[in-house]
Amino acid sequence: MPSKKHHYLPQFYVKGFTNNQAHVFVLNKSTGKINKQGKNGTFHKYKFYTVDFNKHKQRSPESAERMRKQFGLEKVDTSGYIEYPDMIEDLLGDSETASAPIIRKLIERKNITERERFELSTFIALMYTRNPLFHKFVSEIEEQRVNQGIKKMFENEENIKDMYNKILEEDYENEIDVQKILDCVNEDRYKVKVPKELTVQMMLLGVTTIDKILYNKTWLILEAPLLTSFITSDQPVFMNHPIALEQGPFSVGVETQGVEVIFPISKELILIMRKTPIKDDILYKKINRLEVRNLNKLIFSHSQRYIIARDSDLIKNLMK
Repeated sequence: MPSKKHHYLPQFYVKGFTNNQAHVFVLNKSTGKINKQGKNGTFHKYKFYTVDFNKHKQRSPESAERMRKQFGLEKVDTSGYIEYPDMIEDLLGDSETASAPIIRKLIERKNITERERFELSTFIALMYTRNPLFHKFVSEIEEQRVNQGIKKMFENEENIKDMYNKILEEDYENEIDVQKILDCVNEDRYKVKVPKELTVQMMLLGVTTIDKILYNKTWLILEAPLLTSFITSDQPVFMNHPIALEQGPFSVGVETQGVEVIFPISKELILIMRKTPIKDDILYKKINRLEVRNLNKLIFSHSQRYIIARDSDLIKNLMK
């Protein structure tokens, strides 16, 4: 049976920040409340990654063939495509299954292979693109693009009539009122709805580029001293760069000059990825309590809604 709760923070990842009682404390920044939770937490959305490529009205064979040629798909066999609601959730699960033991090796200060490093790079890239904020960003960009296209497409009566003549070729028989369409567009009496399939597609396409960039950065793993710990958030992978805090998390990218890609691995470790002339082996460094606090404040400032920590006092101290 298809799953309904799709976690954008994997349960095994949240478990890495639990206390001895297997709990985490979660701050909801919008309410200011701190709640104790298990690793399942609230970090899921209803059918967030469910896709259904059969839900849209089928085109006529002739129209479908024109579209296939337009997008260069005329030689691609799609006869085997079926509805598979948990396709993306299962793919994410496969990445989690492969990455969990690699993260465990890092926590235990064991060496990882180059293959494991690339597998973990893919997991980290997915952690960057699978969360709701990334999907919201993609949806907003696409909505802006479509709106600009609509404004240009329907800027005058001639454009509308030309389009009407074209859709007549697709056996469209209803008459249209050109002035009503112009008024509707000019008065913004329409709404663009971006299909979830597009945001999921961009989530996966982004990973195919980001993981290679992360793999080739130098990895520095910082270790928290005893009696201290790192926090994490609902935006666990973020770009540390002055512009990102001023203009938003997606105003810079993984290749921006001077950017640091930061990922809290667990309550004991945090990974910082930097571009250097030569990709180095994974480096470990012990840091002091003040440095841990400064990094936690950085994680806090880049979070969206939720902060996750092993105890409530740690969150309260960061809120001061």
